[in-house]
Amino acid sequence: YGLLDDIAALRWVRRNIAAFGGDPAKVTIGGQSAGAGAVGFLAMSPLAKGLFRAGIAESHARDPRDTELRYLSVSWRPLATAEQAGARYAAAHGAGTLDALRAMPWQRLIEGSNTIDASVETGSSGKPPLFRPVVDGWVIPDGYARTYAKRTQNRVTFVAGNNRDETGAVPETAFDTLRAQTTPPRAGMPQTSVTLAAYLAAARRKFGSLTADFLTLYPARDDQEAALQNNAAARDNSRVSTWLWGRQWTQGVDKPVYTYFWDHAPPGPSHDLRGAYHGSEIYYAFDSLDAVDRPWVAEDRRIADVMASYWVNIIKDGDPNGPGLPVWPRYDPTLPRVMELGDRFGVIPVADPAKIAFWQRFFATQKAW
Repeated sequence: YGLLDDIAALRWVRRNIAAFGGDPAKVTIGGQSAGAGAVGFLAMSPLAKGLFRAGIAESHARDPRDTELRYLSVSWRPLATAEQAGARYAAAHGAGTLDALRAMPWQRLIEGSNTIDASVETGSSGKPPLFRPVVDGWVIPDGYARTYAKRTQNRVTFVAGNNRDETGAVPETAFDTLRAQTTPPRAGMPQTSVTLAAYLAAARRKFGSLTADFLTLYPARDDQEAALQNNAAARDNSRVSTWLWGRQWTQGVDKPVYTYFWDHAPPGPSHDLRGAYHGSEIYYAFDSLDAVDRPWVAEDRRIADVMASYWVNIIKDGDPNGPGLPVWPRYDPTLPRVMELGDRFGVIPVADPAKIAFWQRFFATQKAW
């Protein structure tokens, strides 16, 4: 129902935005994390066809065979699996009928709704939330891989990217603190390996027969090297995965795609522990630094000015580029590159060619999501 709410809102905008001075032909949707997932699903939903011309997905788009996709908020469930889980959930809450569920106080209804789905094998400690989008044949007809193969996604411009310190990567200044922690991470979250033992165990679990190949490219002999290589692998995984996603997406859509890698850590008490964390780009993209109490400096305001200009241009013109801005090239499936945003603005390689080849080999061994 969350996606149906989004679609209802988009239909309202199409009917009414002209009365507010807007153009119904120039609607852009955007989101971060789960919101980015919603952008991706709406871009695959026939019910949303024609309701928006561009989507901005901050921390979302990944190759359908990337194991990270299975546990993030962009994961999905088949209809039969969702129905079975729903029946078990209702029974656990003492509801045997739909009327009983509807009569239940919402406080009781949501008890346990934030649990993880441990039945999904992800190759890591990461697990998806129990309640997540459902491929029901109506709102979402197919999963990622089948949608891209059938080329049925909506013809929209797409912006997609990742952050430096997310999906298992952390700032290097956080290693010692993480090693000293005795509290286990929140259930279902991706693992950050800051010791050699944890790094090797995680590699064996995730890569199986390709573990030796992985460790050749990301070798470690001690805790410090293991933590550094954990970061390198997590960041390469994200950049390569998004680049490979773009290859499949653009086979079915003739609209521009722009990809990015955000790497600026906001100032303040979380700087050394969280770095360029999941969602840290939002302050800058919205040019809303003063909405939060942080020790911003002139460099932050310069970065926010550039970021917000890109986002405004995407919304206004469907293209982030504009006068005085560093050129952000359109995605090219033949060129493994990505736009760095944050500490500097310019094109960087997705990863070393040997590492790109490794991630492609690994993804090829995995089930398409």
